[in-house]
Amino acid sequence: MRSNGSIPVSRAGKGVSGGRAVFAFDRPSVPSVIATLALAGLLAWIASLVLTKNTCAAIGGKLRWSPPALTSPTTINLTTGEQAGASSVNLDNTKDYILRMPSTPKQGALWIGGGRNVVIIGGEFAPTRFTDLAGDNIVLKLYKQVGTVHIEGLKFSNPNSLEFDAIAIDAPQAIVQIENVRVDTLLGSQATNHSDLVQPYGGAKELRIDHFTGQSALQGLFLLNNKYDTACGPYGPVRLSNINIRQMEPQTDGRYMLYFANSSEAPNFAGQVHLSNVYISALPQYSPAGSYGMMPRVGMSAPYGAIRYDTNKVHWPNWRSADGSLAINGFISEGDPATGDFVPAGVAGYNYVSPGYASGDGGTTTPTTSTASFLPQADASVNQSYAGTNYGTAKGLLVDSSPQRMNSYLRFSVSGVSGTVRGAKLRLYAYDGSSDGPALYSTGSSWSETGITWNNRPAVSGSALGDKGSVSDGAWVEYDVTPTVKGK
Repeated sequence: MRSNGSIPVSRAGKGVSGGRAVFAFDRPSVPSVIATLALAGLLAWIASLVLTKNTCAAIGGKLRWSPPALTSPTTINLTTGEQAGASSVNLDNTKDYILRMPSTPKQGALWIGGGRNVVIIGGEFAPTRFTDLAGDNIVLKLYKQVGTVHIEGLKFSNPNSLEFDAIAIDAPQAIVQIENVRVDTLLGSQATNHSDLVQPYGGAKELRIDHFTGQSALQGLFLLNNKYDTACGPYGPVRLSNINIRQMEPQTDGRYMLYFANSSEAPNFAGQVHLSNVYISALPQYSPAGSYGMMPRVGMSAPYGAIRYDTNKVHWPNWRSADGSLAINGFISEGDPATGDFVPAGVAGYNYVSPGYASGDGGTTTPTTSTASFLPQADASVNQSYAGTNYGTAKGLLVDSSPQRMNSYLRFSVSGVSGTVRGAKLRLYAYDGSSDGPALYSTGSSWSETGITWNNRPAVSGSALGDKGSVSDGAWVEYDVTPTVKGK
């Protein structure tokens, strides 16, 4: 992605009552990248550029990903019995398979080892006990596949209040697709079974989850990807869409419904996660959801900590993965979806009927929206009264027209974002407001944080992109900067 230039904001020539506006700015640590946007005259405690872009999603209730094309597949009919599937079903990595769940709830676990492309559509797990499973309480375990594993329409119920992982993955050579899956009443504790809704503990080439509803008293999606930690295997992109996870009353110590990394793990995080319509509903004692609903959580120190914006959204605009890319693309919504569960009760199970797919099944795709957020790469104020002085290392950013003329400049890099940009907003938090807020203009981007002064500041270009009136103390303000940004 690139910009059409760069942007400043100015309050020059405007009468201001109540003194100057002061926006303290928490300057993050960001890897050096190509500058593509410059913003001036902006006053902020927290500043971020939020891009809304097109992504492909199903229409008419269809799922995002179709099953893989199969070549002469072998069909295996699974049985209901308690022991059936407790030992691994060992498959040939040169062959494709269809595994058919029984027409009543399966009482035993299912461990699938190997296979090229493997498809399971429809069925229910209702385990009665765990035996002969090497001490691991895992209901569905996928390991050593080399093609695409497609899991669809499964329901995991827990009539006997057992502790278990619903889905565990150890398939670093495989794409794993999980769609229209519902997990009810997952139990566990730190002292007994460290239960997760989904955990790719051994890695996956790519993890895709679309239409997923889960309820857990311990943990939800455990997606730690640390290239230096052999206990958690490496995996490629993670694409999460149309997901809602609800935290149940914990038995002793409910934890994270969505876990990427803690503060010590985050520097080596090697994943790239894409979020669209993902909701986390935490218990009141763990609200806001950033406290225990997800990790990294709100309040964790920069650059890894989550940041809340609007009233119920959380994102990670400054967290970069080990390869320098944005670790988490998009945001989490706190609470439940307004339209209810993405996989309502009765949809998944042994009477499951697939709604079809957005690709590969005669379906079509339509653009939907996802977001990517960025903190400034560089920022500095300039002061006409001290025209040769650089303020790039100052803690705050200032804009004023009297008694001193001061502008502020911010520059954002928006490289590395794919898709058509449908909108871009500059979001600013005013630490000390004004009766006459700043105007926003585009400028050139050839300036440095430690070199810009009033004398060498870039000139504005064109008319104002926005101009604010009264701005209250402690308030967020937004500017529409869509014209300055376009896709590759």
